[in-house]
Amino acid sequence: MIEKRCKIDLRDATFISVECKRCKGETNIPMQTHKNIELCGICGVHFGQQTVDYIRNLKRTTMLEDNEDVKVSLVSVEVES
Repeated sequence: MIEKRCKIDLRDATFISVECKRCKGETNIPMQTHKNIELCGICGVHFGQQTVDYIRNLKRTTMLEDNEDVKVSLVSVEVES
């Protein structure tokens, strides 16, 4: 079994990808935009308030830039057998 890790520094993230469970469409939300995108770009279904709040919090990464003591990253783990 091989484990592959992909690390993304939040400050370097380009966009947030949201896949709609209803239509399987993908909406890419730029990290640098101040506009809150709440609907699927394909079918128009609302993401839900919890998801919208989560995306808004992810986009608030400027607070991390001021802290030189730590670096925060997201890590994705893929396992191949």
